[in-house]
Amino acid sequence: MFDCHMHSKFSIDGKMTIEEACDTALSKGLSGIALTEHFDYDCTTFNNNLNIDFDDYIQKIDEISHKYKGKLRVLKSVEVGYQPHVIEINYATIENRRFDYVLSSVHIVKSIDPYYESYYDGITIKEACLLYLNEILNSIKNYPHFDVLGHIDYIRRYLPIQNKLLNYIDYKEIIDEILITLISMDKGLEFNTGGIRYKLDSVFTDINIYERFKELGGEKICLGSDAHSTINIADGFSEASNLLKNIGFKYFVHFENRKAIFDKI
Repeated sequence: MFDCHMHSKFSIDGKMTIEEACDTALSKGLSGIALTEHFDYDCTTFNNNLNIDFDDYIQKIDEISHKYKGKLRVLKSVEVGYQPHVIEINYATIENRRFDYVLSSVHIVKSIDPYYESYYDGITIKEACLLYLNEILNSIKNYPHFDVLGHIDYIRRYLPIQNKLLNYIDYKEIIDEILITLISMDKGLEFNTGGIRYKLDSVFTDINIYERFKELGGEKICLGSDAHSTINIADGFSEASNLLKNIGFKYFVHFENRKAIFDKI
């Protein structure tokens, strides 16, 4: 089993070293990890571009991979933040480097992160979610240089309501279009267990989204904890595995040299 979404101190919000991530992954019985360090160019959340020295990062991962060889696969990875005006710089930054895995995410919608209360000013919760989901669809269509779509439910973490839900039935048409587009492009869908870290009442995204993905012919499901510290690595993976197995998925997927590797559940 691989945890394919986590952030070390190479990311501005990461709180663990790569070595600490590796040692914790080993202690939890993982076969490998993908350190999906942030690349969110022109990010408004942290008032900077979250740029990291990817050459330094890749050199470090190469060193760590050698150190843990035969014990843990350590994958060179990146989480690319989509915004319409940064497509070219995203491509130039990512495509000329030796990444194993590229995770595509939407953190910013119309220049604002749903993390901020001002994102919801003057609109209903449903309108806010539709804006976010439409931006996900735009990201898939306009920036196809990725392997897996990250946290389809990112906005759910910050909804200014008590029941932080993103139910499939409420957004069926747009979610179906997202899933159909992913499948047509042979891309994967992440099952993100970050709801545990955010202490949400419903820690997983509506399972109906994944049932629908399977029904439509989707096969590439990738597990990611979105851990920023060691305590959250592989959060909820056992329960997530059971949920997905019950739907009918037989494999998880991770990526090496940008090629899908299927791991039996």
